[in-house]
Amino acid sequence: MPSDHLHETDPPRLLRRPSSIQLLKGFIVLVCLAILGLEGWRDWSEHEGALEETETQMVNLARSLRQHAEDTFEMTDYALAAVVDLLQVDGTSPEALAHLHSILVNRVSLLPRLKEIGVYGPNGEWLTSSSQELVPDRANLNGRDFFIHHRNTLSRRAFFAPPERGRPLGERVTTISRRFNNPDGTFGGVVVASVDPSYFARFYSQFDIGRNGSISLVSTDGTLLSRFPFNGFVRDGNAPRTIAAERASRSPSGAFRFVSPIDGIDRVSGYDSGTYFPFVVVAAKSRDEALASWWSDVAHRGVGVGILVGSIGLLGWRLVIQSRRRENAEAKLAVLARTDGLTGLANRRCFDEQLAREWHRSIRDRTPLSLVIVDIDRFKRFNDVYGHQAGDNCLKTVAQAVSTVARRPADLPARYEGEEMVLLLPGTDAEGAAKVAERLRSAIEALALPHSGNAPKRVVTVSIGTATLHPGPEAPDRRYDSLVSLADHALYNAKRQGRNKVVTAGPENIAA
Repeated sequence: MPSDHLHETDPPRLLRRPSSIQLLKGFIVLVCLAILGLEGWRDWSEHEGALEETETQMVNLARSLRQHAEDTFEMTDYALAAVVDLLQVDGTSPEALAHLHSILVNRVSLLPRLKEIGVYGPNGEWLTSSSQELVPDRANLNGRDFFIHHRNTLSRRAFFAPPERGRPLGERVTTISRRFNNPDGTFGGVVVASVDPSYFARFYSQFDIGRNGSISLVSTDGTLLSRFPFNGFVRDGNAPRTIAAERASRSPSGAFRFVSPIDGIDRVSGYDSGTYFPFVVVAAKSRDEALASWWSDVAHRGVGVGILVGSIGLLGWRLVIQSRRRENAEAKLAVLARTDGLTGLANRRCFDEQLAREWHRSIRDRTPLSLVIVDIDRFKRFNDVYGHQAGDNCLKTVAQAVSTVARRPADLPARYEGEEMVLLLPGTDAEGAAKVAERLRSAIEALALPHSGNAPKRVVTVSIGTATLHPGPEAPDRRYDSLVSLADHALYNAKRQGRNKVVTAGPENIAA
């Protein structure tokens, strides 16, 4: 069944491979991102490392301060034990109490951590104390927790009592107390020592924890015992003290991070709890100060990395520009090498290469392959009459017409030699090729380009020869140049028959 020039659909386009320019761009971007990614990962790791190192420092500091506080409370307890021994031996006679008073005054003067040591009788009445002056009208301690504890408990161990909540820190007193008995074993009273909260604050001030850091001594119930910076009006309920007391109930030592609800400062903290007395030491450092050195390193490295990435990007971009220029130049050279400079059609070399490819494709796909050869009638006379410049313009016009009828991407118009042009039509049978050739012939005649030497039309006309072959495995000896010979022979017949004609190579010429 005859077929037209467009009887086949175009094959699907293959995905284009990325060009070397695209690959180069991708590589440069990948290198820059890799550098930034590795540096970012390193900075983040060091960021976490700096915080973890600060946590370790704070935990170690809290452990050291916990030992100091424990030693302080133990020394206070030793002092109380010595007073209890004196009371057990000397009793509570006026003479014994007067002697004990002088001992207490001397003892407290040697222990700056103590505010006072007092002795109270079985009913909570004041007996004596370390005050310089004897004040017998001191308040009765009968209702105090530590007094009730000793009165109701036979234990001779020390009792640690945190101060009352809700009072300014400067008015708080942490007490350590012991029970003493009468010679007959009955409850004789209580010896109590009051610890000065400012003593710990002064000791903590020796440690560098930054401008926004803090060190707190807290009872396990969350009551603040002392703090640096020392502020007499600090109240209970601060988040780190509550968190530390809660965590100490689960683990004796550790670290945590928090944002203070009081000043909004983000801090890194470490804590450690007492082994004998119920207290916790919390050391906290501002997160910004903990990361100050890290930020400095990041800033310095960031400048270096920025310069490096910028240099790579700049050099890479220049390399891309140079590569693009080179590819464009190579593409232009490739086009020039395959294009006829006058007509803009493919040149003879390009045609020969494409003919070979399409011939083998036709063998593989078992499809026909057609060739159209076009020759301008009496072109030598045209040059003689109108000149070579006009002849060149005539060639360009005819070439434009040949390009117009080449409608499919696979169709190839080319300048064969001189005034001869060809049109390669893959997948087109003989009838389709003849239709294309006739359309081309009539289109050129319709241009009505003057040609006085081309009688009888007196306009530019063309003679066209077409040939179609069905190359297949059954004819392995046939070569693609036989298609050119057949079309050329048909062109010769067109000229011999009077020119301005289309002649197709007959079946006797194209039999397989």
